[in-house]
Amino acid sequence: MKTDRLISAKLFFIFFLYCIFIPSWHASAEGSPPGSTSTLTLYFENDTFYDTDREYTHGTKISWISPDLSDYRNNPLIPAWSCPLIERVPFLNKPGYHHCVSFSLGQSIYTPEDKERSDLITNERPYAGITYLAVGFHSKNDRQMDTLELDIGIVGRHSYAQDCQQTVHRWVSAADPKGWKHQLRDEPVLNAFFERKWRVLRVKSDRGFGLDVIPHIGCGAGNALTGANAGGQIRFGWNLPNDFGTFLIRPGSDSNAPMDSNDPRFFRPPPSFWCPSLLGL
Repeated sequence: MKTDRLISAKLFFIFFLYCIFIPSWHASAEGSPPGSTSTLTLYFENDTFYDTDREYTHGTKISWISPDLSDYRNNPLIPAWSCPLIERVPFLNKPGYHHCVSFSLGQSIYTPEDKERSDLITNERPYAGITYLAVGFHSKNDRQMDTLELDIGIVGRHSYAQDCQQTVHRWVSAADPKGWKHQLRDEPVLNAFFERKWRVLRVKSDRGFGLDVIPHIGCGAGNALTGANAGGQIRFGWNLPNDFGTFLIRPGSDSNAPMDSNDPRFFRPPPSFWCPSLLGL
């Protein structure tokens, strides 16, 4: 247990330094309108920090969000044949809304609670990993954001979740889980998700402190996940970004592209800080 705590402290310190010294990255030059910027976001979740994974041991995702588009045909990354289909989705083509596209690459790793057993554990979550590519279509204004996301990936040995976990554990001198030989077999994954977020409250003081409330609802269908979700985020802080929050790794979570000239990350005024609280089902 002492070794686990030491590893946790090391990883937390590295992640803390990353948050301080690696700023948000935007593809266009400083001073460009926010709608003309693209946004790169790195998500990192690991049970090492608090040892409360509840059988979800690690998640990593990198997402790129395009500049705002007047319509989806303006993006060279979207195949021309798909544009008529996208334009038929009502909530993605609302007049007066900003539109953008996101592309993500991610991996999530799951292990049973008892990682010391090498036999098949039938009453806990099985060893499994999923590696996936996702494309998201976003439509937003100041109060609402709709997202349609399509995921394609693989579960099983060729997700390379086992390889990634064992490599990282060697780096940090941690013990390897013993039962990866029982992981789920290879299976392709195809899923579709829809999510809607609202900014129902936004309060800002003359000194830069602010509060906002961002609930959301969503649903998904496919062979990886079929179900519904509901939750929200409450943020309080100084120089709150004008976006729809930063959520945990899950479908439809890409919502933190800058929206206007008040976004502190884009125009780089004095440093900002805020504290989010996540609620969900």
